[in-house]
Amino acid sequence: MKIISSTHLKELDKYTIANEPITSIDLMERAAHELTRTIMRRWDASFHIVVFAGPGNNGGDALAVARLLSQQNYRVEVFLFNTKGKLSEECQINLNRLKECGSIYFTEVSTKFDPPVRFRSQQAIKRRVCCCSEIYQCFQVTGSSHRYSLGINGRRQYL
Repeated sequence: MKIISSTHLKELDKYTIANEPITSIDLMERAAHELTRTIMRRWDASFHIVVFAGPGNNGGDALAVARLLSQQNYRVEVFLFNTKGKLSEECQINLNRLKECGSIYFTEVSTKFDPPVRFRSQQAIKRRVCCCSEIYQCFQVTGSSHRYSLGINGRRQYL
């Protein structure tokens, strides 16, 4: 798998938007459909999916994937980290779409993140929490980068 820097990815997005008749939100939706298909090939709808999203366009991607998975009867939980109270335009659009779904457990973290008890186990505290898929969404918590799993066999996988 080729890893693309965020700068290069932004350039590719700008190029696609400029050279194809597609808006940024539609490009985001296209990417979300592809990631959703990839997740569905790897895990069936019996798996519990937990999505951690930030306030920018990556968070918008995550919210779109959560919505699409929910529409495919996956049990989805979403934590949106919005400590500054400002979302990117695309993230806000996808948050509105997500809320229209109605079947997703949603928490917006606007101040201090107090993880649910299931994320406070000794296993989770002792080790870095990593995503078990090929695609990672990271954010900063108390000065260190953490990655969270999508889940395996109805449980989260902590690596």
